[in-house]
Amino acid sequence: MSFRRLEDYVARLELLGQRWARQDPHVQEYACNTQGDKVARLNFVIERLRSRGREGEAEALETLKQLLIEIGTAEYLATADVLTNLAIKVGSYVRHIKARRA
Repeated sequence: MSFRRLEDYVARLELLGQRWARQDPHVQEYACNTQGDKVARLNFVIERLRSRGREGEAEALETLKQLLIEIGTAEYLATADVLTNLAIKVGSYVRHIKARRA
């Protein structure tokens, strides 16, 4: 696949990431999260507990999972570069990205 313009390439990358997140909603919980591996393990256990009708235990682990998501995201942002932090702070869902040569 070839791209004629940088904008086409960047837009395609964005769409692939969005498609992946739609196909597997848990991916958003793992991305940019230093605790993502622990969240993945908890998701597995939570799904197993729910399939066995143990909703109360699953809910308790959901609370722990939310805490790990918050901590992991904060840890990631503490180590991310300035441009990443800025993009996150002012980001939007606009699909059009303009790029030009200096």
